[in-house]
Amino acid sequence: MENRAYALAAGLFALLLGIGVVVAALWFSGEAIETEDYLLVTRYPVSGLNAQAPVRFRGVTVGKVEDIKFDPLEPRTILIAITVQTGTPLTKGTYGQLGSQGVTGLAYVMLDDDGSKPEPLAGDGDEPARIEVRP
Repeated sequence: MENRAYALAAGLFALLLGIGVVVAALWFSGEAIETEDYLLVTRYPVSGLNAQAPVRFRGVTVGKVEDIKFDPLEPRTILIAITVQTGTPLTKGTYGQLGSQGVTGLAYVMLDDDGSKPEPLAGDGDEPARIEVRP
């Protein structure tokens, strides 16, 4: 009888541990935020910019850098793939710049809008919209 009690206790422990792991995984996954993809285009150096760097629109963090690569059609051009929260008011007048964080020198993307073209920014078909990077 005593062996069955230990087996029952061990089984309940394993079951509760499994449930705890599932609950913790759901909790740490957080809420899903809808994002849109954009492509920054620059011919200037992007020193200090890494994947997962923050993207800020007028000082508010709205996304992150996904990928940095050279344009296969124009090797002098650098393409920076970013994701931005859906609903961020990006227009055709939006431009990007690189900023540096504190003493570390790590770069982040700053987006701003000069108000010259108030039409909403949209991509062409499956291609993400392109945003010019200024020095």
